[in-house]
Amino acid sequence: MSVSAPEQRYQELAREDRSHELIMGHLQYVRHVVGRISVGLPSTCDREDLESSGMVGLIEAARQFDPGRGVPFTAFALPRIRGAVFDELRRNTPVSQDKQRQIVRVQRAWDEAAPPVSIEDIAEKTGFTTDLVWECLELIRLLHPEPCSDLESAVPVGVARPRDVVVERVERNEALTVLADAIEQLPQRERLSLTLYHLEDLRLKEIAQLLNLSESRVSRLVGRAEFRLKEFFRAKYAL
Repeated sequence: MSVSAPEQRYQELAREDRSHELIMGHLQYVRHVVGRISVGLPSTCDREDLESSGMVGLIEAARQFDPGRGVPFTAFALPRIRGAVFDELRRNTPVSQDKQRQIVRVQRAWDEAAPPVSIEDIAEKTGFTTDLVWECLELIRLLHPEPCSDLESAVPVGVARPRDVVVERVERNEALTVLADAIEQLPQRERLSLTLYHLEDLRLKEIAQLLNLSESRVSRLVGRAEFRLKEFFRAKYAL
């Protein structure tokens, strides 16, 4: 049965209303994503531009979202918000040829070393300072973003190539238990910064005030902790 013009217009308005509600109800996710991505990035990155791009991703997600598919809106929207933010970063973060060569050397040293690898290991192998190694690692993260940026992203997907959903859930839970143990082994300041940032959801500025450190120092502590965790899993599961 065909839909009349008034009915079609009503359906369009209803969709627009739902989109508006989704957008207004999830604005905080744009700030959340930008806050996570911007850890360790150069201070020249304009946070307002990143948030504007994230808003574009949120709006597109709200317009495309189909609640009938049974997927929560947040799960649908977050990858699109992240993608829009990373696109903006890549457009506005030119990488010189010299920097590209440095990135290649860092990536090669990282790939060739047996895990777990430390920043100091890569610095020794490349002859770079630890600050330069860290800068290259952050650019690698920018150019090749991971699918998610929460703490669980340290846990590799398909750790043991599960055969079914039950096995996958069990192995995921086991991996998260290992993650909790790995966090306990971090240096105290890295562990505290990571916990406040990811689990307590504090902003870098708030953590800096609590620990009497600069925001850049807290950013580096969080980033180093995340790097250690991922290397821990690379070593444990021979990834």
